[in-house]
Amino acid sequence: MSESYPDWLPPLEHINSYGGDWHKYVDVLYAIYELDFIRNKFNYNSKRVSTKREPYTNGKDRTFWHIIQKDETNSGNEDDRTPDFRRCERIRWPKPIIQNHQYVIIKKWQRVKRKIKGTKPRTYLWFNDEYLVVLEERNKYVLFITAFPTERGHSIAKLEKEFQDAKKENRKADAAKAASETPSAHGG
Repeated sequence: MSESYPDWLPPLEHINSYGGDWHKYVDVLYAIYELDFIRNKFNYNSKRVSTKREPYTNGKDRTFWHIIQKDETNSGNEDDRTPDFRRCERIRWPKPIIQNHQYVIIKKWQRVKRKIKGTKPRTYLWFNDEYLVVLEERNKYVLFITAFPTERGHSIAKLEKEFQDAKKENRKADAAKAASETPSAHGG
């Protein structure tokens, strides 16, 4: 790993450490995921971080498959997802990125995701412009949606634009709030 990474970020988990055996590797990856997100619960902004467990595939929950596989066809169909070794290698990264979201190396913003059942605010935690963690706010918890390396130029540019747009919106909201809290010159 690069020397520019913080001490709190764990090393990559390579398939070569398991003799290139995919099945063994997936079992190890799931054990790491299970330890980080199922057995050792933690909070983000005072809300419990939870995962989407169903539907299970090969005895492993949905969020797990989302962080080790990608949908190259953009079909949205779970059956079209394929393994992505860059995602797999970073299996240990989501939890510490969520836990260390306050550091400047992590760009953070929110965007509302519109769904059939209403709107859900999503939080994006973008580590070092190279790895994105997506969380969704719920009433009593935060749902860990996915995490993945950001590797293509257009994807990075799109995320940077979203981040800059969110910063502008926050500045506008802060200015409006400050203006509403400022006492009027007429004693009001």
